[in-house]
Amino acid sequence: MKAVHRDKESVSLVPESLEDLWALTKIVAEGDEASASSLRRVKNLDLARSDSGEKKRVRVRIRVERVELAENANKLRVTGVILSGEPEEFVQAGEYHTIDVEPGEKLTLYKQLNAFEKAELDEAVKRRKRVRACLTVLDEHHALVAQLSDRLKFVCEISSYASKRDPKGFAAAKTEFYGQLTQALKQQEVETFVIAGPGFAKDDFIEWLKQREPSLAAKVVTAHASTAEKSGLNELLKGGSLERVVAGKRLQEDYAAVEEFMKRVSKGGLVCYGFEEVKRAVEARAADGVLISDALLRRGNPFAREANALLDAVKRQGGSFRILDSQSEAGLEFESFKIAALLRYRL
Repeated sequence: MKAVHRDKESVSLVPESLEDLWALTKIVAEGDEASASSLRRVKNLDLARSDSGEKKRVRVRIRVERVELAENANKLRVTGVILSGEPEEFVQAGEYHTIDVEPGEKLTLYKQLNAFEKAELDEAVKRRKRVRACLTVLDEHHALVAQLSDRLKFVCEISSYASKRDPKGFAAAKTEFYGQLTQALKQQEVETFVIAGPGFAKDDFIEWLKQREPSLAAKVVTAHASTAEKSGLNELLKGGSLERVVAGKRLQEDYAAVEEFMKRVSKGGLVCYGFEEVKRAVEARAADGVLISDALLRRGNPFAREANALLDAVKRQGGSFRILDSQSEAGLEFESFKIAALLRYRL
């Protein structure tokens, strides 16, 4: 996500991926005012013509009533009542309009962000600034390694001289190939490694990696690419496949956090749950980390104001919190608790 303008009263954002559009569903809320360039169908005044009119480019500002992510269409649909717009002959105040926000298009919100919305926006902006992932495509003969941030940067190409026609030297040559590739990956300061390629070479390498570098292997996710050439890297970037892989990594982390919470609950460990208990832990600086369902933070929830204030307090203390998507499987497993804290010590 790119934030092109941000102050106390408004923020202008340019989503750059489907994941950014999903983040906007957590930032744009009913009652907000939003503006963007948009297409609006204008009916022809010629009553003799039966067509439904033509689409005109307009600048429109609406009061939001509904926000929905049309994932298959790769757009965010923001619907509401028109407050103002131009050209005036195409925009009538009081009528309804839907702004279709697609990657690369700017949306301006006129609102003061609460703690939950700030956290979602900050995380989305950070994703753009940091190296998001290390991408590797490989087959039995060579591997390409690249870094992905706001652009794709090639790191290195490693060749394998292993040949099954030379049974004696095959194992040693393959080990050397895998060893060189492992060293290249260890030099990349990222949290997610995407390994893809045709055939079984990627799976064989990952199994090799698990035995020798388990901490690195734990950060690996797999994807499919039909070739181990540069076109294979480009293939990962197309069609949203990489976004799904990286989003899947976040879901894995959510699962791990919920599992740790459940394990502590079952063993009577350092954990508490329920709003008042968690609030007491935060005030005592005993909370090592807070888990919270996004349903508790959304506008319209009667506890939203208090919950957002609690996250503000956690941030002021330099603490961490994880916001769980209430519609994901990890979020649904956590649904009955809503909020919990992993403790440094017992209260």
